[in-house]
Amino acid sequence: MVIGGPTLYVGGFLALVGIVIGAGGLDPSAFDPKALWLLLWALGGLLGMLSWLRLSFAFVIHGKTGLADCAGVWWLGLLLGIGTACLMLALFMAYVADWNRSLDRVLQALATGPALILPALWLLWLRR
Repeated sequence: MVIGGPTLYVGGFLALVGIVIGAGGLDPSAFDPKALWLLLWALGGLLGMLSWLRLSFAFVIHGKTGLADCAGVWWLGLLLGIGTACLMLALFMAYVADWNRSLDRVLQALATGPALILPALWLLWLRR
């Protein structure tokens, strides 16, 4: 929860901002495909974070049996969140490498969702 709490706050806020901006750009008279991609990416990230939160609580409260009892939609949401977080991490690393950004930019990028990749993979491993 040390990693998850701050990541949920920052990543959840940014995902909600992305949803609002993406939904605002879906005006049929001036359709922008970038807004659709932003909306889908933000929805994927938010669904991944919510799935991680639900599965983490199931594990903390009920252990491995709690994970086994969770519906498949939560696991699909977790996989979707891992995918969006990996994409975000790859884009930020390319940004940092391309523009010679400092390490603090990388740490800021990790606070937006990719920090949950390892805990999410751990939940998947525990499910087996």
